[in-house]
Amino acid sequence: MESLTYKDIKNHEIFPKRKTISVMKGSGVSLIIESKGCKRLEGVIRSPIDKKLQHIPLGVVCVDIKSQKNMNKLFKEWDDLKDWGKETKKKPQDFFKRNETPESQMKLSELFEKYLEHYEKISKPRTFKDRKNKFNQILKFFGDDYSLSDYEWDKGGRELVGTLIKSLKSRNRHNHCMRVRSLMGQCFEWGIRQGIFPRRQNPCSEPFDIEKVGYKPKQNPCIRWDEVPELFEKINSSTNSIITKSSLNLYLMTCIRVSVIVSMKWNWINEEENMIVVPPDTEGLKRTLNRSENPEYEHYIPLTDEMKLILNTLKDISGHQEYVFWTPDCKKLPHQHPESLNRYLNRLGYKDKLTCHGWRRVVVTEGQQICETDRDIIERQIGHTGHKSGSIGCYDNTQFLPERRIFLERWCKELVRQGMKL
Repeated sequence: MESLTYKDIKNHEIFPKRKTISVMKGSGVSLIIESKGCKRLEGVIRSPIDKKLQHIPLGVVCVDIKSQKNMNKLFKEWDDLKDWGKETKKKPQDFFKRNETPESQMKLSELFEKYLEHYEKISKPRTFKDRKNKFNQILKFFGDDYSLSDYEWDKGGRELVGTLIKSLKSRNRHNHCMRVRSLMGQCFEWGIRQGIFPRRQNPCSEPFDIEKVGYKPKQNPCIRWDEVPELFEKINSSTNSIITKSSLNLYLMTCIRVSVIVSMKWNWINEEENMIVVPPDTEGLKRTLNRSENPEYEHYIPLTDEMKLILNTLKDISGHQEYVFWTPDCKKLPHQHPESLNRYLNRLGYKDKLTCHGWRRVVVTEGQQICETDRDIIERQIGHTGHKSGSIGCYDNTQFLPERRIFLERWCKELVRQGMKL
C-alpha cells in the first residue's frame, strides 16, 4: 500500500462508522476516521515491558496536524519514540515525559496567568478584561486540585472539559459554552507552542457533540423599512434628554457600532476634512492589533449636513468636555453608557423588536436599494473590515471614501424624509 500524504488524509471520505486506515505500511501509524468526521492519527507499538499493544495519540488532522511538513515531523518523532523504547525498555508514553520540567506540571491557574500576561499585550483593555473574567469563572468550576498534565487528552482532560461544557449546556448557556471551549482551546494551544504541553495534546481542539444540540443562534431583531416612520414618531415625542435623542439619531445615521458613538470625542472631528476620524484603538472597532499584515488604521465617517446640525446642538451642552455625549449622570464611564441606547429603544416599546445592532442589518439591506449603493461600500462604512468570505479584506483606510460620503449623504437625507427631527 502506498503512503498517504497530508492532502490524501485531509480529503479522505467520511464513513458512517469508525474506520481505521494504515497511513504507511510497516510504520504502525493509522488514520482513525470517526463517524462524526473527526480525523486523527494514532500510533500502535508493543510495550517492551508487558508486550501489550499501546495506542499512542499523535494528533488531530487540521487541528494539530495542518500540513505535510507537520506530517513529516510527526513521523520523525514516531521513529525516535520507537528507537528510544528499544534502548531504554520503558513505556512508550514515557517518551513524551523524558524532558519534562517542573513548568509542565503547573496548575491550570498558572497557565491562565501566563497566557493572560501574553494576551494583555496584544488586546484591547475591554477585551482583555472580558477574557480574564471568563478564565476566573472557569477556575471557580475546576478549582485548583488538578495539575496541568491532567488536562491532556488521554489523561482525562477531554472528560474534564466536557463536564464544564455540560454544566453550561444544562443552564441553557449554549453560546457561552462554545465561547468557553474556544477560549480554553486557544489558551492550551498557546501552552503547546510554549512547550508547556510536551505531548501536544489539546483537549479542546474540536467541538463537543453537545455544544450545538438544540441550539439556534439568535439574530438581533430589526424592523421593516415601512416601520421606520413610526420609530421616529416615538423618538420625537419622547421626553428623554437631548443627549439621548441625539446619540440615537447620530447612530442611525452613521451606522457605526454603538460603543464608538457614545465614546466619541470632540477632537475626532476634523472640520477641514469634513470628517470624523475614529482612532484604531477605540472600543467597538474591529481592528487587528500587532499584525504586520493587517496594521492598525483609523475609521473615517464623512460628515453630512444632518450630522453637523446634531453636533452643533450638542456643543452648548458638552462642548467644554472631552466627550461629545457627556452627561452629568455619567458614573461608571466618562460618557454615555453603550447600553443606554438599547434601553432607550426598549422604553419606546421596541423590546424584542429592534436593537441598535439589528439596525445595521436594516442599513445594509435597505441602503443598497434606497441609496443605490454597492453592498461593499455600505459594509465598509459601518465598520466591517471584510466579509467572512474575505471578499473585501483590509486595504487602504481611504479606499471607497468618496463613495462612502455619497452614501451617507443620501442615507441621512432619506432618514429625514422618514421623519427624523434634527
